[in-house]
Order: sequence, then C-alpha cells, then structure tokens
Amino acid sequence: MLPFTAGHFSAPIVSVKIATMDTYEAKWKEYKRRKNRYWASVLVAMTALWLSVSLIHKPGPVILIAVPFFVVGWIAQAGFYSFRCPRCGGRFTSVLGLFSRRCASCGLEVYSAVGPRA
Repeated sequence: MLPFTAGHFSAPIVSVKIATMDTYEAKWKEYKRRKNRYWASVLVAMTALWLSVSLIHKPGPVILIAVPFFVVGWIAQAGFYSFRCPRCGGRFTSVLGLFSRRCASCGLEVYSAVGPRA
C-alpha cells in the first residue's frame, strides 16, 4: 500500500521531543524538591520516633505514633526513586543510588543541561 491518497502525499506524523534548557531546569527543580521532601520526611520520622520513645515508655503508643511517619517517608522515597532523567527518560537513580550523581541509564550528571552519553 502506497502512502499516497487521492494525489496527495500522506506521511505519518512523528512527534519529536526536543529538550531545552528550560525543561532541564524544571526537571532539576523537581528532582531537588523530591530529594528535599525525602530527607525532610526522614528527619521528621526520626524526631517523632525519638520524642515518642522519650515521652511515652510503652511500645504500643510509640508504634501508633511512629508508623504513619514511616509510611510518609516511604511514599517520599518512592517519589524520589521514580524521578525520570530529563535526557533519556529512564530512572535517574538506581535502587541504592540516593547519593548518585549521574543517571543510571545515560550518565547525565545531576543539575547539568547536557552531559556525556554513557
């Protein structure tokens, strides 16, 4: 079947995504926001656990107070690990890569607009 119909050329429409400096900057702001949210949730969870243990000396109420904070921390961690690389679209961090400085897929450095391909 030819891509011609009634004397007109009919080409498929192809969408090309071009990454600009603005998209990189917005993505890195999102990365920083997710990372800060994760560390804030860890700090709050540890503080809540410490306060509840020091103020309440029974394990039951301590667990009831601490578990919601750890659930929030887990959700923040999942949000951080699901961040996508602005260049390749793959996961930016690996499973143990909280302190990673490069994309796990393409090697793009954190907060850079362009970087070397892996």
